[in-house]
Amino acid sequence: MNIHRSARTCAAGRVLLIDRVMRQGWSVERTAAAAGISKRTVYKWLRRFKLEGAGGLADRSRGRSGRRTNCHLKRHTSFSSSAERNG
Repeated sequence: MNIHRSARTCAAGRVLLIDRVMRQGWSVERTAAAAGISKRTVYKWLRRFKLEGAGGLADRSRGRSGRRTNCHLKRHTSFSSSAERNG
């Protein structure tokens, strides 16, 4: 799986974060320092794990939603069609 260039962790690294905090009893501060990430990021992964389980630790798409593109295309097509009719 490819991760984006600025990602500091991968799914396996996130599992390690969760293990250190929840099973090994590490503090969030210590875990963040060991991984080279912020405490906020550790809390984010903890929250996702608690809400979604292991699936919450997977990479997520950072791209635009297809819905936005389709909506834009639909409006553009409607505009073009009406402009051609009124021509």
